[in-house]
Amino acid sequence: VRLKEGENRKLDVTLHSIATDLPDVVISDRGTEASSLTRLNAKQATLLPSMGGGVETLIKTLPGVVSNNELSSQYRVRGGNFDENLIYVNGIEIYRPFLVGSGQQEGLSFVNSQLVNNIEFSAGGFAAEYGDKMSSVLDVTYKTPDVFAGSLTLSLLGAEAHVEGATHDNKFSYLVGARYKNTALALGMMDTKGDYRPNFTDAQALFNYKFNERWDLSFLGYYSKNRYMLIPQNAKINTGTIDIPLQINVFFDGQEIDDYTTGLGAMTLSYKPNKNLNLKWIASAYSAYETETFDIQEQYFFGIRNTSFGSEDFGEVIENHEVGTLTKHARNGFYAQVYNFDHKGLYAMDNQLLKWGLRFQHQEIDDVVDEWQMFDSAGYILPHVPDVIGGYPDVLPDIATDFTHKSHNVLSINNLDGYIQNSWTLPYQDKGEFVITGGVRANYWGYNHKVHISPRAGVAYKPNADKRETVYRLSGGVYTQTPFYREIRNRDGSLFRDAKSQQSYQIVAGNDFKFKAWNRPFILTSEL
Repeated sequence: VRLKEGENRKLDVTLHSIATDLPDVVISDRGTEASSLTRLNAKQATLLPSMGGGVETLIKTLPGVVSNNELSSQYRVRGGNFDENLIYVNGIEIYRPFLVGSGQQEGLSFVNSQLVNNIEFSAGGFAAEYGDKMSSVLDVTYKTPDVFAGSLTLSLLGAEAHVEGATHDNKFSYLVGARYKNTALALGMMDTKGDYRPNFTDAQALFNYKFNERWDLSFLGYYSKNRYMLIPQNAKINTGTIDIPLQINVFFDGQEIDDYTTGLGAMTLSYKPNKNLNLKWIASAYSAYETETFDIQEQYFFGIRNTSFGSEDFGEVIENHEVGTLTKHARNGFYAQVYNFDHKGLYAMDNQLLKWGLRFQHQEIDDVVDEWQMFDSAGYILPHVPDVIGGYPDVLPDIATDFTHKSHNVLSINNLDGYIQNSWTLPYQDKGEFVITGGVRANYWGYNHKVHISPRAGVAYKPNADKRETVYRLSGGVYTQTPFYREIRNRDGSLFRDAKSQQSYQIVAGNDFKFKAWNRPFILTSEL
């Protein structure tokens, strides 16, 4: 406003408030790209059309991961077995049931896909911060909600529901989920016909309270009751060869009842004195009470099938052969409690990231094995009582069984493990940058009083770091797996006293290439 000399002017200005929607801001880290961890979209875990559902079903779609049972959440990675996979939820190691022998008995896995915020998975060559197993690591982080929300899912196989929210000042947040699963419809299509009554339920909750900018406390609680009941009736199995087509007809008496009850409680205290330092203390307790009871008698008939097309009795048994009986009995019980006390730390410097951790673990095991099995054909296994004129024999022969397993093991084991690792980000002229990670793990297994040292290292190169379209990785090290109780118990219930830890030497070379095609982002991953 320009005024002439001696001029007065009054100017009234009114400001009106307006709202402008800003675009979404995506915050991503570069550490995952430089490591062997693959980040997965948590929303996809809730959309997969499968009987198992959940995060594990998403893991099975990755290369190198194999599972031959759609009812099971277990998987094998690159030649390993089901017991060689690490699973973490919010930094807490998760354990699987001990007595489960098949996918139809298994029920619900621990991870509730409705509560998940972040999923990271490595199929080998992972860093020292992850524990002492050999095949893979699945690291799951649950949500920290800031608004009220919920979900409800209904299907012919069960139901899921969850609710989440926070107080108006965001100091307290809650995340609660419950699930029910019944696979009777699917089990009715199996070869063995009968009355299937599987009932699997669980509930879990995550509560978080933020005292101030430095201190916060969280609690993760979990309870699961998986009950499997079967009253078998009959089964028809076709086998044999083209020349000798066999059919086995089986008729059952008896029933099987399995019960797997597990619980977990974990308290995590976090302290952030400044933006570069993060300290955590975790105290957790895991409890498992499992029973396996069955008395089943199987009467089986072997016969030759009619394979002549057009015949009136095509597919029917035209010639009966062997007939026999199989009797199974079990009264097995397993009780375990695992207590963990962890400390984890993270310190970020200009171009470095230092991590360390220490854990003390106490295991209490009480295991009862009472199981036997007996084959019979035309009464051949029944004992022959020798004739004694005028009396009875002093020693009566026993009925012969295929095996009789009876044992009672009580163990108390203390374990200790820890790690330290550091990452360096080094620029390479103007062509890109190197990320070098080195660390070492150490663990003491109280069962055989052995100490194992596991060095691990990795290097990643990112050309044109600003664009981050390509990453080359090389990682490896020593991976030592101390057995859990299920791995030191023989089939007859006895303990393998000279058990040793498994050990693996791994080198993983990989490449990630990001590109766009058909207006969509793609990533091509190669690993050797």
